[in-house]
Amino acid sequence: MGLRMVLGAATGTQAALAGLPRGVVTGGTPGRGVIMDGATTTACQIVLREASPVSGSERNDSCALRLEPLPTRLTWEDVPEGTWAVGGDAAAPVTLPARTSVLVAGPPGSGRSTALRALAQAIPSDALVVDDLDLADIATVTQVEAALAGSEVVLASALTEKVATTFRGAISTMREREALVVLWPGLRPADQAAGISLRTVTDPRAMTLPGRGALVYRGTCLPIQIVLPSTEDDEAYSQG
Repeated sequence: MGLRMVLGAATGTQAALAGLPRGVVTGGTPGRGVIMDGATTTACQIVLREASPVSGSERNDSCALRLEPLPTRLTWEDVPEGTWAVGGDAAAPVTLPARTSVLVAGPPGSGRSTALRALAQAIPSDALVVDDLDLADIATVTQVEAALAGSEVVLASALTEKVATTFRGAISTMREREALVVLWPGLRPADQAAGISLRTVTDPRAMTLPGRGALVYRGTCLPIQIVLPSTEDDEAYSQG
């Protein structure tokens, strides 16, 4: 057999069924795959003509595909108004469909609180914002669950470990049905929290860069960089 391309094998189980070597997965981004030439594997990306549900890959179809590195530091002055993150192959502003709730997962110091502030500034002002949902009291959790049941927008954060090991309640509902931002996706247990391997969207040179993460939404997975607060709020960024 000659060259073989494998698509849609984002988990270890799927990769094994597809015949990929141990530890090799395709990732969850549409069009992301692996080319097999005997025992040699090469990651690849199919050029897509239709936009994915998550926007962060704006490009001109008439030009050659160019991969832009994500910035290591990004402030509100550097991006268009209403931008909370940039990501994808073009390092373009990231957008989500209207009325989408977002759960931000990350270890201490990864920028969870900053991500919530960035999201809150970029979406409608009627969103319910809850930092440290994993530590919230019963009344707050009940409020979040009611908001989700009523299709209201909820922005919440929690430790990655809690997101990975919680299987009921508000955190589980948000992880399974809404958008998930995983900060520092190269650290354990980020894959477990996301439900897919985040290896293909992890930059080994920026494993613990504040605000570096992955956006997981309806089968897509996008590397992102969260926008930093400006001026006097910069110092608070590292405390999220």
